[in-house]
Amino acid sequence: DWAAEYGAAALFLVAASPLPQTPSLIFFGIARHDILSVFIAMLAGKLIKYGLFAWLATRFPERFSNGIGGFFRYLRYGGKA
Repeated sequence: DWAAEYGAAALFLVAASPLPQTPSLIFFGIARHDILSVFIAMLAGKLIKYGLFAWLATRFPERFSNGIGGFFRYLRYGGKA
């Protein structure tokens, strides 16, 4: 019922979240939902999720060097970093 009630919007939210998509795709297959809308919802959700991961990964080194890396340097040199 949730596949029929919420449609591709629910699948988009599942695809954009860290939840596993396989169970929701099985239910959409059983419900015989429109394949194009399922594809577009999955594509958009994964583009947003992995685009955010890629954006965070490109900014991670500078955050690491000042944040956790600075803390480890502090520990390594006994507070003289």
